[in-house]
Amino acid sequence: MIGFTYDQIVSRIKEAKGLSDGEIDARVKDKMSKLSDLISREGAAHIVANECGVNLYDSLQKARRYKVGDVVPMMRNIEVAGKVLKVYDTRTFSKNGREGRIGSFMIGDETGRIRVVIWDEKLIRMIDDGKVKEDVVVLVKNAYVKDNNGFKEVHMGGGCALDVNPEGVSVGDVKAGGSEGVQSVGLKAIADLKEGDFAKVRGTLVNLFEPKFYNACPQCSKKVSESNACAEHGPVVPKAVPIVNIFLDDGTDNIRVVFFRDAANSVLKVDDASVLQNNLEKFREAKERMMLAQVEVVGRVNRNEMFDRLEMSAVSVRDSNPKEIVELLK
Repeated sequence: MIGFTYDQIVSRIKEAKGLSDGEIDARVKDKMSKLSDLISREGAAHIVANECGVNLYDSLQKARRYKVGDVVPMMRNIEVAGKVLKVYDTRTFSKNGREGRIGSFMIGDETGRIRVVIWDEKLIRMIDDGKVKEDVVVLVKNAYVKDNNGFKEVHMGGGCALDVNPEGVSVGDVKAGGSEGVQSVGLKAIADLKEGDFAKVRGTLVNLFEPKFYNACPQCSKKVSESNACAEHGPVVPKAVPIVNIFLDDGTDNIRVVFFRDAANSVLKVDDASVLQNNLEKFREAKERMMLAQVEVVGRVNRNEMFDRLEMSAVSVRDSNPKEIVELLK
């Protein structure tokens, strides 16, 4: 949650919605209680602001624009400009009774290249109409960043915007090479991690906690309201999305690592972690299978203000290669 203090978030909510300090504080405490200690007070306040429809970034247009090479998975509400390098064929999909189209193209700037994936039909028609084509400059707005098998992608759904050859936006010579993958992230010892690092660590899984779940939209994976309504897709049949916590130790120190969604399934080595929901026996089997496993995690290092400790939010996880472990020991 970049750039806002708790008081700043509360102030924005009060301005936009007229709620009192006590009402906002009660909602924040409720969010923290529901998610145990998985989020900071500021993180809970961000959720409350989002549920109230308060856009904290309205006044920070310049602050949330990133170079291609600076975006990392789990970022949301970002802007990124780039030159279109390649436009891919639009494809159709059918999932959970919903049919649609997916468009995509590659952009680049002087810091790197990245694939942009579009789920919104209105924006896809800009490709159909030839507005998005090679060599034009585009400005992507209100997008989010995902990890796809080790590679970063910018995703655009409803509420996103795409400007073609926007006034005042220029892109320098595009950096040579392919899309940046998370496997290119530098390896660090846990003891050397600092707040804000996007890093790779290897170590032994020394504790695994029973997963927690929240209800999310099956289409966009965003949390739904208590009435099972998605802010983007309306009433939905929610899916249970897992949050998994582990402690990882590499001999220099240990750190708590939090896994969400697909990363949670990966660390548990299951296709769908919801099979463990309210099933203590199956969880114990998974824990016994994973305890003392050697794993490699890539993620963002954050500070949990409540406990004043560094934690990592994982974007990918895999088993450590024995040869890599030997080299690390050397």
